[in-house]
This record gives sequence, C-alpha cells and structure tokens, in this order.
Amino acid sequence: MKESIQERKRMFAEQKRREEEESMCRYMEEESASSFAAQAMRERIEMRKRELSNQKKCQEDEQMMRYLAEENEALEATNKIKKQIEARKKELMTKKMSVGEKKGGSEKKPTGKFSPKTTGSKKSNIVKHNVHDSGMVAVVPNLSPSLIKENIIQGMNDIKIFNQFYNIAKEAKNEPKVQSECWLLWHQRHESEWKEFEEIHFCTEGTILKKWNKDRQMILQQRAALQMKEIEKENRRSVFIEEKHVIMERVVLNKELPLLNFEESNVYQYYLNQRSDNRN
Repeated sequence: MKESIQERKRMFAEQKRREEEESMCRYMEEESASSFAAQAMRERIEMRKRELSNQKKCQEDEQMMRYLAEENEALEATNKIKKQIEARKKELMTKKMSVGEKKGGSEKKPTGKFSPKTTGSKKSNIVKHNVHDSGMVAVVPNLSPSLIKENIIQGMNDIKIFNQFYNIAKEAKNEPKVQSECWLLWHQRHESEWKEFEEIHFCTEGTILKKWNKDRQMILQQRAALQMKEIEKENRRSVFIEEKHVIMERVVLNKELPLLNFEESNVYQYYLNQRSDNRN
C-alpha cells in the first residue's frame, strides 16, 4: 500500500516536472519568436527610414534643379532686356548724332554736372542748366548767384524727379510757359525753399506772381480744411499731425488751371490732355 502511494507520488512529480519543462520550452520558443519578430520589425523600420530619406533627397534635388532652371531663365531674360536697352541707346545716340549733323551744329556731350549759363536776352530773364540724363536744358528763374548755388543746384539732387517733370516740357518745343510751369511744379516739392521764391518769373507774357508766401498760406489752409473734413467724416478725434503724405499737395498755377492733384502721373496726364485739346 505504501509502495503504491510512493509510486503515485513519483508519477505526479514526474508529470509536474514534464509540464514545467514543456511550459519552459513553449516560453523560450515564444520569446525567441518575439525576438525574431522584433528584429524583423526593426529591420523593416530602418529600411523604411532609408527609403524616406532617399525620397526626400531626390525631392530636394528636383527642387534645386527647378530653382536653378528658373534662375537661369530669369538671368537670360535680364540679359536679353539689357541687350535691348543697350541697342536702343545706341540707336537713339546714332539718331541724335544724325540730327545734329543735319542741323549743321555741334552739340556738347553731357558732363554729369550743372553749368549755369545765361541766355544773353534780358527780356527772357531766365537761367539755363544742362541736365545730364537727357541732355536737355532746364528753364529756371533768374535768381541771384547765391540763391542759385544754395537752392537751385543743391535742390536738383533729385534729378530723376526733375527729368520726369521736364519730359512734359521736352515735347512742348515752342511752349516755354509750359516748361516754366513744369519747373514750378517740381520746385514746389521742396517746401523749405518756398520762402526764397517770393517772385516767380514765367518765360512768356512777362507774368510775375508776387508774394508767393501769401498763396502758400492759402494752400496750407486748404490742406488743413481737407484734413478736418476727413476727420469729421470718419467721426474720429485725433491730434492733427501735418505730414506731406497725409494730404495730397494741391496748388493753383493760374486762373486757367484748376486744382491739380500733385501725384505725378495725374499731372503728366493733365498736361498731355491740355496740350492735345489745345492743338485740336
């Protein structure tokens, strides 16, 4: 009886040991399988990373190639425009030289500096300045040498603006009054010099506008009135700060001309329209 009990215990113990060994083997197999799976997963992740990196590099290379192609096209277009401009300059210079030869006169080349010259006619009462960019002659009031030196030549630093205004007068060959008005429009951009121009000399009819400061006060009052109307319209209370770009400059040249918007394009268009209407 005791032997059978002992035998049964050994059998249970043996069975338990086999079950533990089998369980351990299954565990080791599962661990090994999971390790292999994890290794495979890591390899797949690394491979995907390399693919994405290569794809991104290819995209960057394509973008760089497109950028270089666009830059090359822009450079070629710029060079083409430069060549066209140079060709046009040569054509205009040739045409100007041919016209000078036909007239039988010798023209002086622009030196890039202003050389005041008097016309020699006491009636015109004007001073001429050579303009470098276009080679044209600007008509300015005949003031004293000190004022010419301090105000005119110094104020002509903004030569591009002056040349833009003078392009109007360039076409008005026999209309010196238009030339003088163009000069006046340009010079009024410099408010600090208005006090020096109490007398403005026009080139025709001997017209002299005296006491220019009085007209300037009228213009400043008109400007302030326009500003106050804008403030009342918007129902805002703010401190009035007068700046040149806040209110558009308006000026009355004479009784024949209305208030002009001081934007350059409108001034140009106005003069062109006036001259075309007068000729028609």
